[in-house]
Amino acid sequence: MTRATMGLIGLCLISAGCGGSSGSSGSGATTVAATTSGAASPTPSSSSAAATSSATTPQPTVRALSGAHGELVALSTLAGGTTLGFLPDGASDALEVVDPSALSAAGAHAGWSLVLDGDAEANVGGLSPAPEQLRVASFELDTVVVSGELTTLRTLVPPAPTVLRDVDGEHYEPVGPLAQALLAHPGGVPLRVCGRVAPQSPGTYGVLLHVTAWWPAVSVGFSDLRPLLSSERFDVDDLERSGAYRLSFFSAGPGPQSRSGRGRGLPAAERARLQTLVAAADLPNQPTRFAPSQIYPDHPSVTLSYGDAKGRHAITIYSGAPNVPAELSDLLSELRDLSDAVPALRSVAQGDQSRIDKADARVARDQAAWQSLYAQHDPSTRTPPQVDFTQEGVVGVFLGFRSTGGYSVEVTRLEQIGDAFYLTSVETRPSGAAPSVITTPYHLVAIKGLGQASVYVDGQQR
Repeated sequence: MTRATMGLIGLCLISAGCGGSSGSSGSGATTVAATTSGAASPTPSSSSAAATSSATTPQPTVRALSGAHGELVALSTLAGGTTLGFLPDGASDALEVVDPSALSAAGAHAGWSLVLDGDAEANVGGLSPAPEQLRVASFELDTVVVSGELTTLRTLVPPAPTVLRDVDGEHYEPVGPLAQALLAHPGGVPLRVCGRVAPQSPGTYGVLLHVTAWWPAVSVGFSDLRPLLSSERFDVDDLERSGAYRLSFFSAGPGPQSRSGRGRGLPAAERARLQTLVAAADLPNQPTRFAPSQIYPDHPSVTLSYGDAKGRHAITIYSGAPNVPAELSDLLSELRDLSDAVPALRSVAQGDQSRIDKADARVARDQAAWQSLYAQHDPSTRTPPQVDFTQEGVVGVFLGFRSTGGYSVEVTRLEQIGDAFYLTSVETRPSGAAPSVITTPYHLVAIKGLGQASVYVDGQQR
């Protein structure tokens, strides 16, 4: 498993993508209610009336949630702020968390998925309009939330093992009560899976994953290839539930540029609009190719992809192709707009000579903070690289003092979970003899849409 993946596991990358599952452990709900008397008294005395009133007054009903899987969400309060709620898998209404201090102490916030035990009851006097409130007794946070598919590996000794392969190519061996049902699902079709892993307990063919929730997913996306010039790919991996997405873009020039990002959920309105366009496009029943009469080796093309429980489909449209249905063009236009709008990171500066010689990660959200940060990083440069702070913010990762060459650091991944941004950095160390020179590696990245959002670098809030 790559160092970047280990970093992601350590981050407890959980998200809005895990709110609901056909494979959820559910809630072993029990109800405690007072019985009511149906007897009537024609002319009760004051004492008997009081007794009757006491007997017929409904007592608070408590539901015990045991092993309930769901997602933390932000609830609007009656006073105009927000408070933490819990949305169980498959539920339409979230419960207001009465005392979220233990969750907050664990670093959990809206967008995280988890399994918990607790008691739910009517939300009398609560901070939000939520119909019920929840007192959390215990919880376990998911450490992995992935999109992927089941695949059977080729081995020399039968039986051939089936593993979960995520969209980044990592393999997981599902274990736990939900694993059997998951492994019985057809292979090669999109899935969304939540769970917990122990990095120190690797499996035989991948990381052991204790599955806490899973469900069949619907995926849609596009890849745009302009040979020798640029490539772009954008996928919504869980269209029907969370709207989890991935973006990667590379341009060869002038001056190579790249941007990438992913998130655990699209806004509900954008996801609903995309669902409507996907339904209208009817991708499984479209031709697999639209092309002009002549195609050149470097001919630009875009491929629409779609996957559901019935299988995967791809439609390649070459530039200049006639008779492309309007429904496909509309869907592609919407996907491009989403690709341009979602948060993404791009590299601003990277090297091994920073004047910041202690390990650190810093955030600049405006021009003044950027001027100050860059002056500390490189006092010899009066003007830092250009950043549009109406659209972006900057995060700098600094390794600190190193006594030899061969060291570097790179921010390899950005993921939005709820309203927070999680960055993963990877340190490269010399593999052999290295020059005896002092280095202070660094990487500065700009993040589109950062604003005032919380930032976590390798699991630490900055």
